[in-house]
Amino acid sequence: ITLDVGSGGIEKSLSMTLFVATYQLFNAFCFLLGNPGGEIAQKIFLKKINYKARPHDEINVSMNYNYYYMWKILLSNFGSIQGFFPRYNSIDLDSCMVYYGYAVNKPGMFHSKKFIKYLESNEDCKVESFDCDHWITVHKSAEISKSILQYLEVTDKKIDKKTK
Repeated sequence: ITLDVGSGGIEKSLSMTLFVATYQLFNAFCFLLGNPGGEIAQKIFLKKINYKARPHDEINVSMNYNYYYMWKILLSNFGSIQGFFPRYNSIDLDSCMVYYGYAVNKPGMFHSKKFIKYLESNEDCKVESFDCDHWITVHKSAEISKSILQYLEVTDKKIDKKTK
């Protein structure tokens, strides 16, 4: 189960690539700064980019650990993004059932169209889009929970049939 960040890369545009890299690297930097410097820098940054997806007082630098960890690995491998993220064609869908939920109202997608088509071509996978921004677990929590539970019930039955 993965939410909002898939595989196959991001949208192929220079502006989206620069936006994602700048946003993530700055947040990783704020994580490294910690409190109070990182918190202050992050709040200023969020105001400058007019970030409204989540109230600023709910955001803290510890939420940026994933960005820090990902970029630490990427930079230590000379930016080899292919080595860090599994490519869609390396997923063995015969043995891996995938649920992918993503938001549609945001500046760019964190998956490729090819990745979506790949998942949709397998009956054991489910792809669902949600009419909200990147914080889908905040804005669509009930809908996502219901969808995931339904998917898990179906996959449990399929797994039971395969193991009998």
